[in-house]
Amino acid sequence: MTTVETTTVEREGLALVTRSREFAVVDAPSYAAAGEFLAGIIKVYRRNVATLCDPAVEAAHAAHKAAVAMRKKLDAPADEAERVVKTAMLTWRAAERRRAAEAQRAADDAARKDAEARQLEEAAAAERAGDHAAAEALAAAPTFVPPVLVAPTIPKVEGISARKTWDFRVTNLAAVPREYLLLDAVKVRKIVQAMGAQTAIPGVEVFERSGINAGAR
Repeated sequence: MTTVETTTVEREGLALVTRSREFAVVDAPSYAAAGEFLAGIIKVYRRNVATLCDPAVEAAHAAHKAAVAMRKKLDAPADEAERVVKTAMLTWRAAERRRAAEAQRAADDAARKDAEARQLEEAAAAERAGDHAAAEALAAAPTFVPPVLVAPTIPKVEGISARKTWDFRVTNLAAVPREYLLLDAVKVRKIVQAMGAQTAIPGVEVFERSGINAGAR
């Protein structure tokens, strides 16, 4: 594709636009002339553009495709290594969180038992001191358990962050409210294109769009 060829086609394109603006479709002959312009001159111009540009486009496409394939091939080991390491990290995080949760339950249980023992001892001491009212109040009062926090020991690594996302699965499609359902537009369009005005889908209105096709000559 030379500069001269490109310039020539560019001029032809500008001439096409100029000629198109000169058309006044007011009767059958002018309508037919406009159709001849669409199906003839514009089609020829498009073929010339394709002849001029397609080789370069195809070469660029082939080069791009080859480069993408090479990048995918070279990047595949990194994808696999990343998957392996992330799986190991997530597995350990889950195990560490389970360990911390178990330790939290044990600490809460121990703190509750200690608090109950102290409360009973205080009530017994009040009873020994002859303060029956205080002993009864202590025995009836709710036990205060001091909070104990056991956090998972997950180190912070620069450049690495963990995220949580929520997902879902449908267990009963019939129970899902209508506003969450999506119309299968592809299926509807296929039926409409096949049946046209005879389409009978409740809630769907069929209408006709008009256009003009300029076939090759």
